[in-house]
Amino acid sequence: MSPASCRPAPPGDLHRKTAVAAGASELRGSAVSDYDMRPHRGFRAPHPRGGAPLLAPGAVRTLWERSPRYGREELSAQGSRRQPGDRTRHRGLSAPRWGQQAPRSRDDLVMHAGLCSAPVVSHAHQGTTSSALTRLSVNAARALGVPPQGYADLLGVAPEHLHDDLCRTPSGTSIRIAEMTTTRSPWTDLSVVLAQQSSIGTLGVWDYLITSAPTPLEGIRDASAYFASVADTGTETLRITEDGEHVTISHVNQADMAYEAVCAIRAYALGLYRRRLSEAAHRRLVPLHVTLAAKAPSRHDGLAELYGTRTIDFEAADSSITFLAADLSAPNPHAQPGLSTVLRRHAEQTLATAIPLHDWLALFRTALASAAHDEATPTLTSVARRLTLSARTLQRRLEEHGTTWSGEVETVRRAHITRLLHDTDLGIDAIAARSGYADARALRRAVQRWYGTTPGNLRRTGRLDSGAPALA
Repeated sequence: MSPASCRPAPPGDLHRKTAVAAGASELRGSAVSDYDMRPHRGFRAPHPRGGAPLLAPGAVRTLWERSPRYGREELSAQGSRRQPGDRTRHRGLSAPRWGQQAPRSRDDLVMHAGLCSAPVVSHAHQGTTSSALTRLSVNAARALGVPPQGYADLLGVAPEHLHDDLCRTPSGTSIRIAEMTTTRSPWTDLSVVLAQQSSIGTLGVWDYLITSAPTPLEGIRDASAYFASVADTGTETLRITEDGEHVTISHVNQADMAYEAVCAIRAYALGLYRRRLSEAAHRRLVPLHVTLAAKAPSRHDGLAELYGTRTIDFEAADSSITFLAADLSAPNPHAQPGLSTVLRRHAEQTLATAIPLHDWLALFRTALASAAHDEATPTLTSVARRLTLSARTLQRRLEEHGTTWSGEVETVRRAHITRLLHDTDLGIDAIAARSGYADARALRRAVQRWYGTTPGNLRRTGRLDSGAPALA
């Protein structure tokens, strides 16, 4: 946000919050000031590939709301003021549940931050992550000995996508790579390797939002506002809670703490935040406390070194790292006036010009095919896990896309069985077993329903259903 946007608060005890301009229609009827909605004309942001500069995006909507005190309100999960006795776990806005869409209600759109916090971006590209994050996952997998054949065919790993910073990779790709890695190495090792390979600039402009800000605290606020430039904000949230002398930075999702692939990502994220904040402060910051939504590993020496403390609580509700506010409020001696504004606009422009590599249904079908490759009968729960969704959310999204879980599974089975009949000499009993059918009779009934013929006739004619998706 430009310095001109950091205006004094209106009369009264007011609390400033920022919201995506795209949500304006849902904010009508509230006490909203519509100033600062014009693009900052005349400014040209650097081109993400170093070419000709690009016009800066438009400004964001800014709103003011009355607050009972200076600082911040406490909001419940529904966005209402927290009352004494409420059992809301966290202060500030609660994050979306694992797999939910980005919040769209008036209160869910607001973001707690300081008086001159960065705008919330309007190009989230949910369901995808940056190609930089995918490159990091691939490099960590390679370092931990995962054979590239296991992930080379995943969407977004092809060199033309992996090395193009404008490409947005399906979130399921990084999750799948993390799954393969944690089957070979402890999840704590993956966290440490990811952090070790995250030198400044690895994650592009997002890194410099933190290290170039006037203070580390302002930098992490910007990083939270532009979290979509690296992560999938449909399932991941970077939340900042300022509470007097302490600042707590939380990495929130709702995946089960027994899911080691996501535990590794949570632990890495906290280590990354500490590393970037230390780089911004130009000294090694030591947190007061670390919590991890993960089961306690047998050893966590690597995590203690990553965080600079052994004060780590496992099996916590959220993953968080807490610092002294004074450590994060000290001025950055190398900050350049106006640079943060340029970087914020560059982050927004990068998101605005990004190229998502899929639509959601294509991502689901890729995950389903991958699950079918690993298990004879993929389950709703296992596929939902690959997509980092709850089973209920997955069913709802399938309905929104005009299809059903059973219909999609049958389509994959049909493609798989047709290929086995055409390309192998396996008997009908063996094909039934590989395809999740109870016996050959059930398989024959299915083939008759699909094609109006028997498996034997289908094999002899070599008939393939061109409309069926390929199985990974």
